[in-house]
Amino acid sequence: MGASSFQFAWQGDQLQLLEASRIPILDGALRVDSLSIRNLFDLSREISLDGALEPLSLTELTQALGWPALAGTLTGRAPGVRYRDQILTVNGPLEADIFGGQVIGRNLQIRQPFSRWPSVTADIDLQGLDLSLLSSTLEIGAISGRIGGYIHDLELFAWQPVAFEALIATDEESPEPRRISVRAINSIANIGGTAGTGVAAALQGGLLRFFDSYRYRKLGLRCTLKDNICLMSGANDLTQRSGERYTLLEGAGIPRLDIIGYAGRVNWSQLIEQVANQIQSGGTPIRVP
Repeated sequence: MGASSFQFAWQGDQLQLLEASRIPILDGALRVDSLSIRNLFDLSREISLDGALEPLSLTELTQALGWPALAGTLTGRAPGVRYRDQILTVNGPLEADIFGGQVIGRNLQIRQPFSRWPSVTADIDLQGLDLSLLSSTLEIGAISGRIGGYIHDLELFAWQPVAFEALIATDEESPEPRRISVRAINSIANIGGTAGTGVAAALQGGLLRFFDSYRYRKLGLRCTLKDNICLMSGANDLTQRSGERYTLLEGAGIPRLDIIGYAGRVNWSQLIEQVANQIQSGGTPIRVP
């Protein structure tokens, strides 16, 4: 955070912000429109804040948090932030425009936000994210189309995910063309545990070796995280049972290519390390033994 100044009215154990202020954060800023503090000198102090987040570089933010670097900007509106009994809550949705779509956070709560081990819970909805922007940012290969989904019952401890129920799937109402490159197919197949199977052989043999991209009807992935295990399935699969195959990508047209996942139970820490390595290396190609 950068330097900033505030003008308050102070009476007893209460403070009231007199005019809006701005707090620089990395290359963006938090604009504080209103701020009041009660019980200033007591552990039961209460803080109320309304403001907005000015465009913030995702590259700088993700690097500061130790996450894989992402490109783009983050903006949003904080409709009502309250802090009481060492619990910070956001009253109403927190909205952000990113990757040509919208991310909406609800039920956000942070326990002991100023400690070394904060605990976070939230529900997140994704609407109309542009896969072209997302895939080029992650450098996993070109994918066109739009996706939506959710990350519900999200729990973070010390800013690391420990539990959630997530779905990422094609926005089937979007009229945009849906194509996926061979490089992106390799990346998705690796995540689904399909490396070295029929997908790789099909891409490198016969007529398919002359194609560098394919049409698809739908792609999607479900993940339920608990006890550092991600139980995975496809967007079309209603159940998540270990050991069962599932559809990660449903092809369309001729030639048609489907990606079937086999890794139903995945170690979350290893999955994140694998995805991070693919992002840093620009995608890991599948090689047939």
